[in-house]
Amino acid sequence: MKLPLAIALSLAVAAEAGSAPSVPDFGIMLNDDGGQSFTDLDPKRSEAALRVKIRSLEGTAVRTLIYQVVAGSEIALYPTKVGSMWGWRKAPGESASPWNQQMPFLRAAVTNGLDAGRTAGEEARAMGLRFMPGYRMNDAHFSSKPFDHPATGRFWIENHERFKIGSAPSERMRFVANLLDYSHTEVRAHRLGIVREIIGRYADIMDGVQLDFMRQPYLFPPGTGEARRDLMTEFIAQVRAKLDEAGKQQGRFLCLSVRVPPTLQGCRWAGLDVKAWLDRRLVNVLVLSPAMTLAHDMPVDEFVALAEPTGAKVYPAVFRHTPFIWPFTTEPTADSYRRSPSHIVTAAQVRGAALNYLPMGAAGFELFNFNLPPAQFTLDAIAALANPRNGQRIYAITQAYASDREDTEYRKQIPVALSPASPAELTLIVGEDLTGRDLCNQTHAALRLGLHGLGKQQPNLRIEINGRPIYDGPVAQIATPVSGRESQPSRLNPPRVETYLQVRVTDGAVFRAGRNKLSLRLQAPDARTKVQVVEAQLTVLDGG
Repeated sequence: MKLPLAIALSLAVAAEAGSAPSVPDFGIMLNDDGGQSFTDLDPKRSEAALRVKIRSLEGTAVRTLIYQVVAGSEIALYPTKVGSMWGWRKAPGESASPWNQQMPFLRAAVTNGLDAGRTAGEEARAMGLRFMPGYRMNDAHFSSKPFDHPATGRFWIENHERFKIGSAPSERMRFVANLLDYSHTEVRAHRLGIVREIIGRYADIMDGVQLDFMRQPYLFPPGTGEARRDLMTEFIAQVRAKLDEAGKQQGRFLCLSVRVPPTLQGCRWAGLDVKAWLDRRLVNVLVLSPAMTLAHDMPVDEFVALAEPTGAKVYPAVFRHTPFIWPFTTEPTADSYRRSPSHIVTAAQVRGAALNYLPMGAAGFELFNFNLPPAQFTLDAIAALANPRNGQRIYAITQAYASDREDTEYRKQIPVALSPASPAELTLIVGEDLTGRDLCNQTHAALRLGLHGLGKQQPNLRIEINGRPIYDGPVAQIATPVSGRESQPSRLNPPRVETYLQVRVTDGAVFRAGRNKLSLRLQAPDARTKVQVVEAQLTVLDGG
């Protein structure tokens, strides 16, 4: 597919020049979804409350605020001439909670011309933070019941029969069928109009704009994205041209950040030709993001290898949620696991992820869905990213969850079945060198496996790290049972941990900084014995 002549010429000039723009250090970025922008009937109080919320970042290590200035992909949080605004119609869903409480505030904001992006951006700049308005390219929050949902825009209502995707990647994800299909010129023109409006509106206070392709990574009918990737490259080129025009007027370079699937193959499947975007100097910041939970093993280095020659930077996303797990304890007992598990991320998990990605070339991190004002776990996560080597570190193998798709995500290693005939060979990334560390007195290191389906079976398990054994013995002797009263916490979680197996590591030389081979071999008289490994993590705690 050919690009328009003007865009093709500008790309050719940029490629010929070979110049790489100077991309600022965005440090720790926090992405707020803008969902609580307007919280009062009185416009002055509503705006003041938003300013206080943004000011809650003062004194933290956050250096960049990304603020979503459109609810979903259609309802602008500012006076718009392109999209829709809250209350543009009386939606049936407004009578149900929480909309029946929120809609009066949202309508009052529209009536009084409030601009959440302007307020948030001004406060961020006043604190010395960098600022990017964010836009979600195909947000699906409305799409399960589009005719009822207050965030359904006029463009969808008037054009859905012609322009919706119409098919879904699975029965469980039927909502995808109602998203707009970027194959259509009219859809791309409409969404480009919103992005151009955002750039024009905030150019004076922003350092760039972020386009979020992970809410949701479905722009085309499933399976057709890669063949239509040139359509999105043209779209990105047009956004780049608008940013360059606005940047010239402001006398400074404006960055384009894109939030994309965490593998190059996943990007291609979605119709996002990230390599072409980088080669043509169209994007400056890549935020690599899974869909739902914190990941410890995204292939960040693959993106860095493409980005570095172009001057672009890579920022892995850090999430507030993990699969449901129990806290680590150095000396576990049965009582350690009788309380409910948690899916709120801990500082130790964040430190481990950060230390895994920094050696791969990560320039910083984006906190996603950590809304403001910051809860204590948000403050803990920020502090952990600012100083990841200070405190407990957890290096985990990322678990799969029900909404994982290997087309836009990457194949998670666990859960994995384990039987005498089928050993498991897993990769565990450890972002520090434990060689020469005193793991008996000064540092505590332990490998913890979460198992499902063990029941009354008592097989032996041999555990090797990089070919060196660290345990070979009965599972039952080192198992920590979980109370049978615990039920499956979430349909998004893998099979629940029924037994924890924890092994103290006393020789740091078995691990190497970076990727490690974790081998698990089940030994049992009955060849039919089978369990699932649903959790695997190495915890490192200084202080013995």
